[in-house]
Amino acid sequence: MGNAYPTYYKGIFSELRKTLTEAATKARTKNVGLYKLDKTNSGVLLDKLAVIINEQPILPKLFRRLAEFIAGEDSPNLSGFLDWLAARDTKPVMIVSTQNLTHLYHLIEVKGQTVRLLELPENLIFTH
Repeated sequence: MGNAYPTYYKGIFSELRKTLTEAATKARTKNVGLYKLDKTNSGVLLDKLAVIINEQPILPKLFRRLAEFIAGEDSPNLSGFLDWLAARDTKPVMIVSTQNLTHLYHLIEVKGQTVRLLELPENLIFTH
């Protein structure tokens, strides 16, 4: 239990999403699996790429964007990350709880070198 992130895409059956969300919620509550170390929503201090590769797991979609942004930098500067992401991720994301459409860069907070997702992964449906 808790060994995978729920990442939903347009077209997922609602009953399947509900079942997977319940499992993720249970794993997070019990602090098992990847949720023992997960920093997706609490925030990861990203002073080097190795942090998210070897030490503190985050949602793979966020990981891939950060890894691409800081590729090759020994001491990454995240000040331009949200602008960079806005130019790349143009497809909307639906927030399940409100049924609102937005974009991934609106759902991420960057404070200095700390990055976090503002919504739980299971509360999002990606359109791509």
